[in-house]
Amino acid sequence: MYTEDPFRGEVARHIRDAFQNPQATDPKLDRQGQPITKKFPGNYDVIPRAPLTRRANSELAPDGVLLNGKNRTQMTWYCPNLTGAGPGKECDEYPFRSAFQALGVEGSMVNNVWTPTFNASLRMVSEAHDEAAGFDLGAFYSRYRVFTSSSREGGAGNWPSNAFWVRIRAGAPPS
Repeated sequence: MYTEDPFRGEVARHIRDAFQNPQATDPKLDRQGQPITKKFPGNYDVIPRAPLTRRANSELAPDGVLLNGKNRTQMTWYCPNLTGAGPGKECDEYPFRSAFQALGVEGSMVNNVWTPTFNASLRMVSEAHDEAAGFDLGAFYSRYRVFTSSSREGGAGNWPSNAFWVRIRAGAPPS
């Protein structure tokens, strides 16, 4: 992705900012008002490269609830309060909604209750940029055969078929 892409640049700048300064991203506090420590996976330009891992829409959390619902719950809670919310804007998220690392999806069971990590960045961007970037992500999954899987784990040189990374470049895309 390119930061000055006229059709997706807002999303690219959002991801770049998340990679460069994760603690400055929204949300800064969890739903109990505690600060969130963040470190985002999926950055191609950082070694070691922790991947994002694509998941199926029908994936369930250990408590039996759809992970998509857990993501939607957190988005509904945080997005309306973000700076810049309004007509023509959408709430962009990184890690992507389709990843195991998405807001509300990554987490663990604590006292038999699903507890999300809140390791995510949310930002209001134009609807057009958000939709174009989402379309491109789907095309990327198809072109590079990034399959859905129930496996989030992998290892150096042995990544699962659902692992992928993001590279953000400064400037405009090549013509």
